[in-house]
Amino acid sequence: MALFAIGNLLLKQERAELPRATRASVGAVLVALAAVLVALIGNVLLEPLNLQIFLLYFLIALGAVTLMFLRVTILRLLLSTSQRFVAHLFQLNAGLRGRVGNDCAASGIAAWCASPRGRHRRAQPGGALRARNEQTSRLTVVHVYDASNEIPPGLAEQLRLIDRLYPSLRIDFLAVRGRLARS
Repeated sequence: MALFAIGNLLLKQERAELPRATRASVGAVLVALAAVLVALIGNVLLEPLNLQIFLLYFLIALGAVTLMFLRVTILRLLLSTSQRFVAHLFQLNAGLRGRVGNDCAASGIAAWCASPRGRHRRAQPGGALRARNEQTSRLTVVHVYDASNEIPPGLAEQLRLIDRLYPSLRIDFLAVRGRLARS
């Protein structure tokens, strides 16, 4: 109520030319303001807890009004903060993608190709690619032989077929003269 009286006095001073249906004299407004202030002081003296409750409600109302006046600034600040946060996430994602991609590309699969002694069996290097969850870009096919006639004759054709089926896969063939240890 005190704010209504103060507002009325300010309008009388600053905007005296505004048309009003009801007019109150400055003296009547000052008497009303004094009566409201005496009532407020009396209530505070009778029960001091009322002042604390009033201040709590007043601060909540003041906070709501402040938020409304600053809403555009607050929203711009939130937008700027979220844009920076998302940009950092994209940088982190790109770094992780590069690191994981390099680790996966650097590692390779080794497929051992052997034929039993005395007879040539058709080599199956493609069997190493049956595990579809392998993340690599390199395949090394290793064949251990005792004599040059033990190299499977169709091995080169099969490696070319795998090369056509998996164009992003680098295939290396390694023929090693020696004997496999039997376990």
